[in-house]
Amino acid sequence: MKKFAAVAVSVIASILVSGCGGGGSTSSGSATSAPADLTTRGGMVASSRAATTTVGNLLANPSFESGMANWGDWGNTQVLDGTGAAGTLRALRVGTAAGGAAQDVTGLTTGTRYQLSVLARVSDPSETVVVGVNMVDASGVNLAQEAVRVTNTTYSQASVGITAPANALKAQVYVWKNSGVGYAFVDELVFAQASASPPPPTTGGNLMSNGGFESALDGWQNWGNAAVVTGQSNSGLNAVRVGTGAGGVGNVVSGIQPGKSYRFTGQLKVSVASEVGLIGLAFMDSLGNHLLEQNVAVRSTSYTTAQLDMVAPPNADRALVYLWKNAGTGFVYADDITLTDTSAPVTDFGIVPLGVWPHTLLQVGRANDAYWVEDGVWGAWQLTRGNFTDIYGSTYEQYTGVSPVTGPNGEVAARIAWKWPMCCNEIKSFPSIIAGQKPGWFNTWTTPGGFDILLPDGTTSQVYPSGRTPGTFFPLQLPIVSLKTTYDYKHMSPPTGRGHLAYDMYLQSVPTQFNGWGPGISHEIIVPLDYWGGYGQYPTRNPQWYDHDVTIDGILYHVYIFKDATGLVLSTFGGSWKFIVFEPDKPIPPGTLDLAKIVNYVTTRKDVFGNPWATGHEYLVSAELGVETQYGTGDIQVNNFRIWR
Repeated sequence: MKKFAAVAVSVIASILVSGCGGGGSTSSGSATSAPADLTTRGGMVASSRAATTTVGNLLANPSFESGMANWGDWGNTQVLDGTGAAGTLRALRVGTAAGGAAQDVTGLTTGTRYQLSVLARVSDPSETVVVGVNMVDASGVNLAQEAVRVTNTTYSQASVGITAPANALKAQVYVWKNSGVGYAFVDELVFAQASASPPPPTTGGNLMSNGGFESALDGWQNWGNAAVVTGQSNSGLNAVRVGTGAGGVGNVVSGIQPGKSYRFTGQLKVSVASEVGLIGLAFMDSLGNHLLEQNVAVRSTSYTTAQLDMVAPPNADRALVYLWKNAGTGFVYADDITLTDTSAPVTDFGIVPLGVWPHTLLQVGRANDAYWVEDGVWGAWQLTRGNFTDIYGSTYEQYTGVSPVTGPNGEVAARIAWKWPMCCNEIKSFPSIIAGQKPGWFNTWTTPGGFDILLPDGTTSQVYPSGRTPGTFFPLQLPIVSLKTTYDYKHMSPPTGRGHLAYDMYLQSVPTQFNGWGPGISHEIIVPLDYWGGYGQYPTRNPQWYDHDVTIDGILYHVYIFKDATGLVLSTFGGSWKFIVFEPDKPIPPGTLDLAKIVNYVTTRKDVFGNPWATGHEYLVSAELGVETQYGTGDIQVNNFRIWR
């Protein structure tokens, strides 16, 4: 644990300097350009060149395409061509000496939750870049602060949320790197109001023991300069105090389950405004290897809530909860630390009945938050639907069904069964659960894609025009602030042959849904969850398409993109879009995936000729989870399915 504590020291050192200097200024009412009367703060002048923003993004010039316009320079920064993520040309580089940049956002609403996301990387694994938000009052006092660190050497998305407190005049969005041997690169920042969705339910009690320190340091490891004190608690009698020297405490929580969602909260304060307390959560495997970690920095002199919402990655079986501060002149106090399982309550969806629905979409879920289940046969060729004989026959069977039960957060269940011969085509069908506006399905009448919609009450939908699943928030323009999916799948019978269960997501260059397949599609992104018969399993796909490996939220993906022998990325299969597969190194167990991180990651890549995989301004229009079968038989039920922001 001491090794881990040493890592925390370097993080705090980065955050301590983040309050200095000033930032360029924008207003939340400014949608497309920076004000012409930018002021000088701390002796640092921000440029007033025009800069564009993403719709909903409160930052001006968030991708540095207009140089340092709207950004205050905290030293050792340079905007460089050819370094950008998200398909843009430029990015901000900081280093090798200590430095950073900041931008002020005004027009905040008290009590509103804001989300900051960024694509960032470092050139050397020993480096750390800190990206955060300070909520500042009219006197320049920091009322609240949240920050996130990035240590990846490839562009990765990081995000952090913060609530605007009373008297907050501005939010100071900042980037900082300590002096070191390498550089930090930052691009595509988004600071926007968080989606108005209800918090996940708490389904269990606190998994921590002695989170309020009423039993002194029982269950906690003392990493130095930590003691339990009275008179400084948020509730009860006791709180833990760390300081003035460097130190902290750690608590290992067992019983963590991969794929489950957890909420970590703690009450923190510092004795003097120059101090920073770092509270964090790290998931570990049975050997103590760290798999995934996040932390929150607090510098408020009154108790404030620090919160993290995380999903335990594959192989996680314990979590380290920790508090740390660097040496300084004051103390950090913490109290009421909790870790709770916020996974959706287990809903009994029953065994879903199956039927044959070749010309009908089955609607499932709430009337204002629904999904469609499609039969999805498209590559049968001369095969006909009938009684399946064997894999050498000429007839196939395929069935779909939905559960009448809906979970408390809109979770649904669907079932897919199939029996396919080997003949004729690699992929025969893609029966799937659909969310959003599937490309080509717009219809002025009641039949999206030419299909009737069977409602849960047994009637047929009379809504027109049609094409979008009811209540959908798609399309979403990149970069996507938040998009997650929950799933739980079970093989009702062992699959035979070859195939996989996978997400299929479409990007378009425009948000419009067309009538007829093809127009507007720019990308198709496949993310398999499970496979059988070795279908798609690394390294069995076309080696010419393999590009690189990436780890996202603890999952190792082998990334493929359709390209020629020279490495030039091409539009695929006679279509107009790029085809990308994030093939997991091993099947992904039931749980939650952050789809926003996967989609946004595509925008960070270029081919060997410097051509970006995506511009970073496309629209994600739909997401499906379904079964692609090459041949064989199988029966899968997907429970607890949900896509949300």
